[in-house]
Amino acid sequence: MPAKGRLTAKARTRRLYTSESAQYAQEQLASQPELIPSAPKDQAFLESQVLAYMDTSGYYWAHPLGISGILLYSDSIIIKLDGHTIPFGHFRSMADFVLSRLLPYVEETGAQVNGVTGLRVGKISGRDLQLRLVGRSGRVVLRGVRGTQWRDALRSRYRECDEEGSTPLWKFPTKSKQEIDDESEHATYRDFERRISWLGSGLLRRIAVFSTVSRAYSTRTWFNGDDWIFELENCFDVPVEHDRFIDAIADPAWGLNLKVDGIHCECASPWDERRHIKGCYFYLINTDSAYSGRLQLRFRRMGWGYGINEYRDRFAEVGADPKWIDRVVPKTRRRAPTSKANDVGVAEASR
Repeated sequence: MPAKGRLTAKARTRRLYTSESAQYAQEQLASQPELIPSAPKDQAFLESQVLAYMDTSGYYWAHPLGISGILLYSDSIIIKLDGHTIPFGHFRSMADFVLSRLLPYVEETGAQVNGVTGLRVGKISGRDLQLRLVGRSGRVVLRGVRGTQWRDALRSRYRECDEEGSTPLWKFPTKSKQEIDDESEHATYRDFERRISWLGSGLLRRIAVFSTVSRAYSTRTWFNGDDWIFELENCFDVPVEHDRFIDAIADPAWGLNLKVDGIHCECASPWDERRHIKGCYFYLINTDSAYSGRLQLRFRRMGWGYGINEYRDRFAEVGADPKWIDRVVPKTRRRAPTSKANDVGVAEASR
């Protein structure tokens, strides 16, 4: 195969992981040896923190976690955001949402820092907002949709804190006393965040697989102990294809250095009529024992009683691609199985 043809095939694969344009993917592959470059230490920590703190439950996204794609550099990253999200029935711009999740502040009644400790706003250029950490070299750029006004969003967020009686910390030139005290009081947890940053950064740099490979209509993430959990919810009549997703995440060339360390799979189990849920749990660890932390992937199939048919309208309202909506929430639906006779059909459809 000619060199150009090989590069095009690689660019196509890279786009499954990043959602970069074909031209950009080809340019990056031609200019650097790594298919998907790893981030330096400070950069990896910042990227991991951004990914960890962006999520919250109860939101509709056009793309998983509100990230439509990324642009990768060897030492930095641009995160392209959706335009809006719907939290519990109300529209909210992604600019307002991410600032409320990421920028550090302290509530009036407590000393614990909410948001990313030490996070500060850097340069604002058009619809790009640069983020950095005090005393570290990493940089992350949040790219809003056309028309995004970051300065207005920052002023609005500052007013929100004032109205709530909270103290915003992101304007301090150095770490605030509250941030220093928080890191000291929660030293074990903060140490875990640093140790698992290899995973957060690696997943952020491959974030597109949660929409291009996964067929989940909902993706949530949080920490539990030493596990970084990602919960992916599928309609009961949409194939879960968890093996395909894991193969992509742990691909020897394109994925992370991961291996499966434990499995609990309910694909062949009877449908639980009480819960209307089936769940498959996979535990993955780094192939190098020097890296701590574990990735827990939860693949759940949800039954009829969860208002899934209404999701099509909500996803359309936040600008999701109609083809993606058809993949994850099909128009033609059938009821969840109510007898053991139907279990085999569901198991087959879920493989």
